[in-house]
Amino acid sequence: MLRNFALLFLIELVVCQGLSAQNRDTVLVKMESNPFFFNLLKSKEGDIFTGTSKGIFKINNQTLEKVDEREGYIGLNKKGDLIIEKEGIKNYVERKFLYLLPFPDQSREEFHTGSEDKFYIVSNGMLYFYDIVPFKLSYANSSVRTISTNFVGTYSGVFFRDQKLKSPTFSDGYIREFEGKAFICFNDLVIRSLPKDGEMMNETNDIIHSFKTQVEDVFFSAVDKRYYVATLDKLLRLSKDLLSYEVLYDTDKGPMAFLGEMKNSIFLSSNNRIIIYSSTLNELDTIYQHTEPILGGYVSVRNYYFLSENGFHVLNSDGSYQQLTDLKFAHTVLPISTTVNLIATNVGLWYFNATSKQLEELIPGVEFNKKALFKEGETIYAGSIKGLYTFSIQSIPELLKMNQSPTHNSIISYTKEIILGSIILFFIAGVLTREVIKGRQKIQFYEDKLEHVLADLDDQIQEPKVSREQIEAYIKEKLAEASLKSITENFKITTSQVYSILKPDKPGSIIQELRIEMVVDMRNKGMLTKEIALATGLSPSYIRKLKITEQEEEV
Repeated sequence: MLRNFALLFLIELVVCQGLSAQNRDTVLVKMESNPFFFNLLKSKEGDIFTGTSKGIFKINNQTLEKVDEREGYIGLNKKGDLIIEKEGIKNYVERKFLYLLPFPDQSREEFHTGSEDKFYIVSNGMLYFYDIVPFKLSYANSSVRTISTNFVGTYSGVFFRDQKLKSPTFSDGYIREFEGKAFICFNDLVIRSLPKDGEMMNETNDIIHSFKTQVEDVFFSAVDKRYYVATLDKLLRLSKDLLSYEVLYDTDKGPMAFLGEMKNSIFLSSNNRIIIYSSTLNELDTIYQHTEPILGGYVSVRNYYFLSENGFHVLNSDGSYQQLTDLKFAHTVLPISTTVNLIATNVGLWYFNATSKQLEELIPGVEFNKKALFKEGETIYAGSIKGLYTFSIQSIPELLKMNQSPTHNSIISYTKEIILGSIILFFIAGVLTREVIKGRQKIQFYEDKLEHVLADLDDQIQEPKVSREQIEAYIKEKLAEASLKSITENFKITTSQVYSILKPDKPGSIIQELRIEMVVDMRNKGMLTKEIALATGLSPSYIRKLKITEQEEEV
């Protein structure tokens, strides 16, 4: 029997039609199975009641308040009073929301009702509690790698207006749309004309460039009307007819990202440097060198905002440098105003105000992908390993408020001995005092980041510790279904602890490397693609893609 089972992750979601506005979804946050639940209904006053084997209960958010000793299915008489349906179900409702339940194909009773921000289902004797949230999740269970106006690129395929393209079979770089053309970045660069509304994509007249390295991004210069391409080690400029290119800059392999353009200059990051390229002088120059690789950023009012593994920074127009926040595991930033930024990390999507230094979680506990933040009008798209999150800029205050409630708090609850609790409080107090004196962050930020403090504390006090070898052994044993979430659940440790144990490697990278090794081994043994896919958890299309790559390298 399940009781008070709180889910710490988002399930596959579908919009509740008629219950909420567009781009809103439900999140299953709790289930109850004791007592046995018969049905539920909403009174004329808007109160929600459920009939059970131990009486009638009123539902208040996620709590149950007993209001009557009578048992059985409940109903309302003409006066609006609660009654027991002695003849069984008279107010049975069609099974509209079985798809929100575990095993949605199973036929059974289903009763549902809700309020503006809550939704409830009774089925098979269980009561399910949902929050109605101000975002939508689509492409569920797909790892969304990039988004543009008409495209969604995933590891299992590229979609144009919901039409899955034959090629490329995946995307790991940006997809950009300029002047009626799409530039799809992956191992190669595919340039494809965009069809008119209502027409299908023509995949026969592509322009394809291979640069013998992964293509990261394409930038269109509004000044010279030319297209620039960033790979892992080169900056290139396409010819005006897009059929050829010239190499402008060649360097060691590392992250390269376009930051923007001002006057006749294009700004980009390359490894740990910010570089300026003058299209009129055809010259490159380094204007700043950071202490670690720069993962991305943008130019605004002659200031250069950029991300590294250890925070969000700004290089001001007067040459001064400032670290704005030490947010960890960040990789992608999207400005939505002159002061407000959205920052995607491996542990959630964050809201950051560069002026007030306000840092808060928008969507906590989700591993978002690099290059998968996109703004179209007033709508934000954020790609994660579990699908595509969509929400409006106007809903941001609601998201922030929602995450302040205990239900959506991303801090994992720890149950420890009283002495350990005292040590934790003492440690946190020391951290807060030190940081307040330094003036670097708000106290609230550190309270919200308690999980990371706990992870550090675990290392210091030598709690029962999981080794890297144990995690790697688990990944090898459960390779097909291994994930960051499965690791944390199996070893009963937090996301931060996993990253700390595996540092400097990341769990996703280790899993992927082990899967590739198994692909090579099984392929050498002559095993079928379907067998390899079943053993590794990789899609057949991705495995075939790996096979093509290896053949090209051998040639």
